[in-house]
Amino acid sequence: MKKLIYGMAAVAISTVFANCSNQEVIPMTQEELVKADYEAKFIQKFGKPSPDQTWGFGKSSTKSVASIGTRWADPNANMWAETWTVIQPLTDAQKDKVRRYFQNNKTPKNTPVNYTNFWVQDVYKGGTNTEGSKSTERYKAANGDEFIGSEKMDKLTAGSDNQHINNYNNGQCSPNENIWDGSLRDPSNQNIKIFHTDKLMLMINSMTDCFGFSNSLQGNQYNKNYVIVPGDVIMQWESATTANGENSDVSGMYFVGFDYDANFDNGVYHMVNTNTYMVTEVPEGTPDAFHIPNTSDERWYIAGAADGYYSDWIVRVCEATPKPDYRIIAEDLSVEDAASDFDFNDVVFDVKMNYPNNGVHTIILQAAGGTLPLKVGYSEVHELFGVSTTTMVNTGAGVSKAPVTFKYAQNTTNVNEIPVKVQKNGQWIELEALKGKVASKICVQPRYVWCAERKAIDTVYPNFSQWVRENNDLWY
Repeated sequence: MKKLIYGMAAVAISTVFANCSNQEVIPMTQEELVKADYEAKFIQKFGKPSPDQTWGFGKSSTKSVASIGTRWADPNANMWAETWTVIQPLTDAQKDKVRRYFQNNKTPKNTPVNYTNFWVQDVYKGGTNTEGSKSTERYKAANGDEFIGSEKMDKLTAGSDNQHINNYNNGQCSPNENIWDGSLRDPSNQNIKIFHTDKLMLMINSMTDCFGFSNSLQGNQYNKNYVIVPGDVIMQWESATTANGENSDVSGMYFVGFDYDANFDNGVYHMVNTNTYMVTEVPEGTPDAFHIPNTSDERWYIAGAADGYYSDWIVRVCEATPKPDYRIIAEDLSVEDAASDFDFNDVVFDVKMNYPNNGVHTIILQAAGGTLPLKVGYSEVHELFGVSTTTMVNTGAGVSKAPVTFKYAQNTTNVNEIPVKVQKNGQWIELEALKGKVASKICVQPRYVWCAERKAIDTVYPNFSQWVRENNDLWY
């Protein structure tokens, strides 16, 4: 039995049927046509794959994170990249956008996050830039003294058990000049690292159910004066108020803002006469109002001075993802001819298998150079980036976006079993990497740099074609 093939695929494999003209001819399905056409063009450009070619999926290089210690804060920034994917510093434009949101939106809605391993990245210290702010970020003590709230905020903590986030004191994080994100001056020499500076700390086996600070004015812990705001909410506010600045996208991020206070809620009644509490003037008759003791001031006050603007200290929290095991690069079967780009950047994503739990895999979406609907697992990649299907992301064309992390559940230890599907002509077709057959997806090491848009993979990596045919040593 034969199936009827059209176009380039028919030309490339017509010899298969040269001596079989008397057999029944049955048209191929739409999926078979698409795959046959792609296969013919691939072979015409790169040659026939080696029978032993497994497209990188035949090797396993997973690294367990089970040996991670029980420290609450890991200050060893020069070694972070050995285990973790280190987040990059925020731009000044990103920090400015976040600051302005917290300074101009009173009592925003709290959006809890649930992280065990996470980064804490400093954004803003209150009182250092109040231009355009609805909060002065200054407070009045009972004795009339005024001061900047952040100057009295010490020892930032995470979790209901008040785990100190190292280096976060006095309303800010001290800069770390020895952060290693995996960059090397010489890729062949792991000992020549490139370090950068950021205000960043890694929390391991910690919690995000609560954030707090120690009030140095009183020496008491405050665990209720914070709010977590998604970057998406900030982006929506920015769009409604003013134009977005360049390099200011905070989509997909989360930020924690703190509102300074010093009141009676922490059992400090004995401190009334020591002026170590804040007051707010109120009309006579206000419940719980009082005169300031031992003064001639006849005005009425209530304890506390939190103004509802959570801008006295702002940090970013980001789930820490262990260094991925694999990077997957793929073509969406849409090659116009054998001379087409074959850039293998229609989707690029990293995978940490069976993390955070067995049967649950962490996927970090890096790029989407295709303009067709494409899914990794159950998630459409353009939707994850927050763009239209026709928009390319992180390939030198279209837009730039921060990587997006999501989870995919499947009981497997084989990264090749994580489905990648493209929609062509209304039909979802799975991309494959079968041994000895033409592949539409390839597994590489996470250090692989994907091709820019319309840059052929064999131009960027001249050894690619030979690797396809001979399955020889590493080609990139």
